Amino acid sequence: MTGTHTRVLIVFLLLSLLAVTLHGCGANASTPSRAAESYIKALQKNDFKTAWSLLSEKTRGDIADPSDKKGVDSFKEKIEEALKDASTKSQLMTSKVSKETVTGSNATVTVLFSDGQEKSTEQSQDISLVKEKGNWRISF
Repeated sequence: MTGTHTRVLIVFLLLSLLAVTLHGCGANASTPSRAAESYIKALQKNDFKTAWSLLSEKTRGDIADPSDKKGVDSFKEKIEEALKDASTKSQLMTSKVSKETVTGSNATVTVLFSDGQEKSTEQSQDISLVKEKGNWRISF
């Protein structure tokens, strides 16, 4: 694994850990795969409010008090700091779901990330989700 690919994986893990709750504003969370895709797309578009909304209540609670509006602002600041490196951000732009496993109200989605270049190496990342109030949410 090259230094660049390791950095991409670390940044994604950081994003995953920082990505904590919201309520679900317009993002498609009807299946685990769609929730994961919506979360990733929201981060790629710097739509931190939507990304925050796709986090489980427990995950949001672990990051910040859900009633504290600064939770989203703090989340945004941490994500922006992690994505300051333009090359890292571009490497996160290509993603696809490769596998979805559902067990009751829990799910795992495996996402493949690459920088979209011809000779790029894909990095896989498992994303855990939980079903809350009929929608799938990212859970850490």
